[in-house]
Amino acid sequence: MPHIADQVFSFEGYTLDLRRGSLRTDDYDIELRPKSFAVLRYLVENSGRLVAKDELMAIVWPNVTVTDESLTRCISDVRIALNDHDQQIIKTMPTRGYLFAAPVSARAAVAEQKQQALPSPSLVVQPFVHLDGESLEPFDRNTQRTILLVVARRGRRPIPSDVLHRAVLGFLPEQLAQLNWNRLLKDLKDRGFIRETPEGIGITDEGREEAKRLVQN
Repeated sequence: MPHIADQVFSFEGYTLDLRRGSLRTDDYDIELRPKSFAVLRYLVENSGRLVAKDELMAIVWPNVTVTDESLTRCISDVRIALNDHDQQIIKTMPTRGYLFAAPVSARAAVAEQKQQALPSPSLVVQPFVHLDGESLEPFDRNTQRTILLVVARRGRRPIPSDVLHRAVLGFLPEQLAQLNWNRLLKDLKDRGFIRETPEGIGITDEGREEAKRLVQN
């Protein structure tokens, strides 16, 4: 039986390698902020069990007082990384905590390492440093951050506007009443980060670079 720190967990087409400290899909790595990765790790290790918010915060932020907002931000990062806009992988249990609901399989990291090929491109799911226009309210900036991350996750494949809309609202349900969708999309287009095509919303080279400049904190 391998030590848990040497295990590789697989779920829903993703691989969580604890030895490498990486989250991977079939074709690229997804780099999470350290705290967001720690949240995902603990939920995966305790899959199928309701994890209370207090328990999760005590594990990820030991001996530190943090607010629910810090945990919520990490959960949002993880859901974006897993494309879990409908919250089928990580379920929120109101007032209680979170449940990692997807089936999980575990194996030794050694077997995984033998299968490693050439390095793959990565997508970083971390806070933006440039989407800070003075005319935008904080919830608007956070929504734009989510829009760009979701579009970037598609690579060069445009995402239909209605699908993007549902996905973003799935990540930010508490902001439904405040979301000015058309204005936020226009602002991102004016900045040159996204483009409209007959197939939907696509990422530009500038938008891809903006996603790569996300700052780890």
